[in-house]
Amino acid sequence: MTDDTKVCPFHSGLEIKLDALCEMINERDKNYHERDLSNKEAIKVAFNNSERASEKTEAALKEYKNASNEWRDTVKDLVNKMITRPDVERELKVLENKISDLKEYRNRAEGRASEKTETRTQANWSTGLIIVAGISALSLIVTTIHMIIG
Repeated sequence: MTDDTKVCPFHSGLEIKLDALCEMINERDKNYHERDLSNKEAIKVAFNNSERASEKTEAALKEYKNASNEWRDTVKDLVNKMITRPDVERELKVLENKISDLKEYRNRAEGRASEKTETRTQANWSTGLIIVAGISALSLIVTTIHMIIG
């Protein structure tokens, strides 16, 4: 290479290649920059969405806890109002005793009623016999008087 204006055959087109390489680097840099901006925006959106989801989760958890507390209070109230097994057994024993007393009273009342009926029946028979005996005696007296007189 003797001439300054002449380019070495190995380096010919190097400037064009360097310009193309710079253009490609600039284009990729631009793409990377746009992708970075896009990723940053997506991260912001995802973060905002996660914050909203977290707020909704907290609200739902608070609502669940309130409902759970209400349910727990309701169950406590029900349990406090329920009668216990020993109380039920004691009351059942009292009722059994009362039923037994009522059965005994009924049996005595039926016995007295039956006794009254028997006594009444016997009294009726006695009265009937007395009346029949009286009529027979009267009939005998009338027949005797009739025979004597007549």
